[in-house]
Parts: sequence; C-alpha cells; structure tokens
Amino acid sequence: MVSKYKEKINPLIKLIATPFKGIDPNILTFLGLIPPLLFLYFITIEEYGWALLSMFGVLFDTLDGAVARMSGKVSKFGGILDSTLDRVADAIYIAGFAIAGLVSYELAIMLIVLSYLISYIRSRAGAENIEVKVGLIERPERLLLVGVALLLNMIWPDVIYLEMNLVSWVFIVLIVLSFISVLQRLVKSYELLK
Repeated sequence: MVSKYKEKINPLIKLIATPFKGIDPNILTFLGLIPPLLFLYFITIEEYGWALLSMFGVLFDTLDGAVARMSGKVSKFGGILDSTLDRVADAIYIAGFAIAGLVSYELAIMLIVLSYLISYIRSRAGAENIEVKVGLIERPERLLLVGVALLLNMIWPDVIYLEMNLVSWVFIVLIVLSFISVLQRLVKSYELLK
C-alpha cells in the first residue's frame, strides 16, 4: 500500500542520501539497527515520546539502497544483508511492546511470525522466478500501525476494552491483516506456479 508512493518520495530519498555517498552501503545497513535499538531502550523505560521519535529512524533504512545505487555499489549480498537486518529490526520493534508490558508475548510472537511469513513467501516465490507483491499489509504499513499503537498508548494509556488496551487491539488488527496477506501471497504463488 504505502510502497505505491515510493516512486514519489525517491527524489527526496536521493537528496538525503547524497551526503552519505562516500560511506559503504553495508555499513549504513548496520547503522540502520540503531533506531530500533533506541526504540527498545526508550519503550522499556516508558519514555514513549522518545521511542516514537526513534521510529522515524526507519527512514534511515532507505539510505543504504539509495547510496548503493548512486555509488554503483549495488550487490546481491547487500540486498540479502538489508533484508535480514530489516527482519531483525521488525522483531525488535514488535517485541519491544511485549518487553515493555504493553502487549502480551503471545500477540507479539504471532505478529512477528506472520511478518516473517509475509517476507518469506515473497522471497521464496522470487527463488521460483515469480513475483508476489500482493497483500493487504507490508512492512511500511506494519511499522506505521506499530507507531500508531504507541501513539494511542501515549494519548489514552488507561483505555481498556474487553480487558485489552488499545495497543493490544492494534496488534490484533495487524495480526488479522498479516494473516490475510499471508493467504493472499500463498494463493497468488499457487496461481502463478500452476
């Protein structure tokens, strides 16, 4: 969904990436783990404003690819490294809510597994020379909704509905959307391989 607007923001990404052109893109990929780690630290000490602010660091994740393209250092390994550390960052963002006690570990684990499956199906389909870009939710939407969950917790921390806080309800919505996305990708893969 949000990925559809990537082309429109590419000039801005390129502008931001220009000063980093001299840095190895793989180093930038590793530096992309700093915002999720800051998020984890801040959410566990209940500094939710700083945690939310650190989530904007996910934009840093787009720099490595832009720098790689601009400097002619695009590599297959760089793509694998970027994708791998994206999964690590996703797990840190989602698990942070459980570690901070804002959602149950069960909800966090379900969302992490489904998030990984969405990515895995696309990757596995790619190995079969098919492209599976369908699904209600992808990484940008998931991270956006995770940020919304934190914002809702900051605004209405005491709101409980059916014995669950607002963060838990956002996670349930994410789980449902992710499950549907997994099914959509499996069905699309089946159709393309049939």
